[in-house]
Amino acid sequence: KHLKSFYISYLMKNIDNVEFWEIVNQSMNNLSKGKGENDKIISQGDFSEDNVIVKDGKYTLIDFESLGINNRFGEIAFIFVTYGKKLFNSRQKRIFLDEYQRDIGKKINGLDRKVEEWVPIMVFLVFLWAVKHLFRIRNKEIHSDLTNGLKIEKEIKYISKVFKNCIKLKAIDKKYSKFNIKKVLS
Repeated sequence: KHLKSFYISYLMKNIDNVEFWEIVNQSMNNLSKGKGENDKIISQGDFSEDNVIVKDGKYTLIDFESLGINNRFGEIAFIFVTYGKKLFNSRQKRIFLDEYQRDIGKKINGLDRKVEEWVPIMVFLVFLWAVKHLFRIRNKEIHSDLTNGLKIEKEIKYISKVFKNCIKLKAIDKKYSKFNIKKVLS
């Protein structure tokens, strides 16, 4: 429901490529069949390098625009697919999950499995967000102070990277690995 109101209806006004919509619809159908266990937490909603300021060895989290009640496992999966230049590897995931459980002061049975169920969902959401963001920039729907210096080519390159990650993480079927997302968005 959220996908349709927030992403799909907007993208339908901007993209008429049949194969793109085949990919989106098939992925949404497949991802909606997942378990995706729910465990609600209060979340900043956009945890990324850009939203952490480090000064004098102290960390400050900024940008609470997306603050809300979110899914614990989805939030961790979001970090795994967006934080850093590359996807988290299995060692990094293990360290993160161990430290996370230590920091919250409790052990969550099956945490790694529960988070992994959310990884394809979250990488697909990042893909949809990035495509919508590109069109919002193109359509001048974002204030120019916020888009000043953003290059469309760079945005398309990022979307292409996320599309490949969607295939790697099984959010999008590998049969679409030859799909030219850059062409659709250019």
